[in-house]
Amino acid sequence: MHDNGGKREREDADGAPEKRARGETLSAGQRRAIEIAAAGKSLALLGPAGTGKSLTVRHIRDALVAKHAAGRVAVTASTGAAAFLVGGRTLHSFAGTGAGEEPQFGIMYSKATRREDAVKRWADTDVLIVDEISMVNAAFWDLLSRIAQRNRGNRRPFGGMQVIVVGDFYQLAPVRGAHAFAAECWDRLFGASTVVLTEVFRQRDPVFVAALHALRTNALSDEQRALLAACDSDDGAAVRLFVRNKDADAHNAARLAALAGPPSVYVARDAVDDSVKVEFPVEPRIELRVGARVMLRANVHVDAGLVNGACGVVVQLGARDALVEFDCGQRARVEPYAFKIDVAEPGGRTRTAQRTQVPLILAWAISVHKAQGTTLAAVRAELAGAWADGQVYVALSRAATREGLCVRG
Repeated sequence: MHDNGGKREREDADGAPEKRARGETLSAGQRRAIEIAAAGKSLALLGPAGTGKSLTVRHIRDALVAKHAAGRVAVTASTGAAAFLVGGRTLHSFAGTGAGEEPQFGIMYSKATRREDAVKRWADTDVLIVDEISMVNAAFWDLLSRIAQRNRGNRRPFGGMQVIVVGDFYQLAPVRGAHAFAAECWDRLFGASTVVLTEVFRQRDPVFVAALHALRTNALSDEQRALLAACDSDDGAAVRLFVRNKDADAHNAARLAALAGPPSVYVARDAVDDSVKVEFPVEPRIELRVGARVMLRANVHVDAGLVNGACGVVVQLGARDALVEFDCGQRARVEPYAFKIDVAEPGGRTRTAQRTQVPLILAWAISVHKAQGTTLAAVRAELAGAWADGQVYVALSRAATREGLCVRG
């Protein structure tokens, strides 16, 4: 696997790294990506974990919304959880295809090109932004281009619309099939407009950054392998990352049961058709106790550090909320939050699914998949049984420092 594209613009090292890490200024690569997008060109924004892709795409989205109006800029992602994090909808929902694999592509094409709402959505969209492009396969990407060509009456790739894709092909891969960069239309879209961000903001230790990069590209030296294997810092507060959901759930259940005191159960209010599978960032039923280790799953107060991925300990339970002492030093009452995701129904129509729930999950352990996109101060990576491309890299690259990383398995 590789960061694919024709002419590439690579981020240089000008400016103050400390300020860029805090988001106070942008790197040369980030500025170049924003310039390409603002000029109306399609863009593949790629790069390792922690290089500021999310910040860059927020700047791009704001610039394009100012240029075209919000209704003409579609923000999407390959999964429901990722769609929530970028404030958009799933790619399948936008497309109007409904869910399905390659044998169903004929039916999916018919749905997306015959339904009035889907045709209008494609025709009225000037810019399509797709996050987590690594999980989209090539065959589906080409299908989307054909749908856009038909619905927009334009034979250029994606019907001539501006397309912005964001991700890292070394992270989680499509469940089936080749990566999107193998699609027939990829080079025509992004061959001259691929930006690969290289400066890592999440970790500032150059030795650690180099080891993670070598892991990402399957080029670990014996010395780097030994460095990562020697990461053994676990003060008991580290988030355990498991490769399977069931292992994380079992660990959390055991730790919760060991706490004294009565539990409080929070039941979500859902507004969603039972026939539609929706991936929300939180569960429909959450059980908490005082002393429970939790993670925030929504950006509730960014300036105070209360963002998705912030961890802390429950200190008080209410009927509808929970008081949490966060690791960042903030004590905050976490109240129910409305998670909204636009999803595709089996017939091809789209609907907004909503779950109103306390935006917390138990966080003694989480799955690698759920950890994608987060930065964690302390990580214990339980790697036994890793099976998917990119799982090990995603797990280890969540840690902000090697002093905060413990590797097992």
